[in-house]
Amino acid sequence: PTDDDLGNQAREVVVRVLITESGSVGSVEIIKHSGVASLDKQVERAVKKLSFYPYRENGVAMPVYTQIPLEFQLSSSQE
Repeated sequence: PTDDDLGNQAREVVVRVLITESGSVGSVEIIKHSGVASLDKQVERAVKKLSFYPYRENGVAMPVYTQIPLEFQLSSSQE
């Protein structure tokens, strides 16, 4: 995201993600919003494209929920 996307201030988003047995993303829920709806939508779309190593218990792949905090800082070139 650009500084304009961030509303010219640092932002944090926390997403709750369901990782399926195959390691794909089953669902994404934003549990801490950034305060900028368009940024939240960008984060949601990006996280849905991720893939993970499946969680395993005793060698068996299982679905699992995890929370991912994402911090967005302003570009360092801004003065």
